[in-house]
Amino acid sequence: MKKTHLFLLSIAILSFITSCKKEETPEGPGMVAIEFDNRAGSADLELNTTWYKNANNDSMNFSLFKYYVSNFVFTKEDGSNYVVPKDECYFLIDEANVASQEVEFENVPAGKYVSVTFTIGVDSLKSTAPQSERTGVLDITANADMYWTWNSGYIFVKTEGTFSQATGHDFMYHIGGFGGYSSATVNNLKTVTMVLPGAPLNFGSNNHKHIHTYVDALKVVNGTTNISVPTTPVVMGGPDAPKIAENYKSMFVVDHVESE
Repeated sequence: MKKTHLFLLSIAILSFITSCKKEETPEGPGMVAIEFDNRAGSADLELNTTWYKNANNDSMNFSLFKYYVSNFVFTKEDGSNYVVPKDECYFLIDEANVASQEVEFENVPAGKYVSVTFTIGVDSLKSTAPQSERTGVLDITANADMYWTWNSGYIFVKTEGTFSQATGHDFMYHIGGFGGYSSATVNNLKTVTMVLPGAPLNFGSNNHKHIHTYVDALKVVNGTTNISVPTTPVVMGGPDAPKIAENYKSMFVVDHVESE
């Protein structure tokens, strides 16, 4: 009987030691996905079919909604950052392309994270880099509709549609401007920091994360400056472009985070 007790005690001790070793084993880098769920206010954004009311009570029917997000940085509880490598951090989100609406980062180091920061648009260094270094979503041939050849720059946020069922009542908001190459221009690059609900959250190889983000297309005309769509139906520069850029800076909100 005594030998049996000693045997069972030994098994218990070994199990405890093994368990402790497993708990002490640090996690490796993990995958983090961010879903950009485009909305119009509290409703799902549907192109060409649904009418929405903005803050000025203008009716809007969207036919296009596209935008660049880039330069992602994940911030830990201790204030340290994981900066996504430059060649992995440019994305073009397109409401007409479901596959584009979720982006993935495969090697985010394990840790306790509180927020994610990114840029709306394409920064000046990448905008002025040789075309051979601007591939994928930055290819100005494949995505010619998101690039001004006449002004040598990317369109950061582009949305179009109609504001009345009458013919010719269209709106077009094409906002860009990184500060200029050979001469100074307006800088409409905007930085967004999204705090993660329930932070700090554990990221790692055993705790992949899916960050579900709502993106409100109406924020293009709603915000610090409420734009009257019938009065100002077209903006591709000029004094109203910075106002719209300041508005859409607030269109991103994390709804929830799931573990996978």
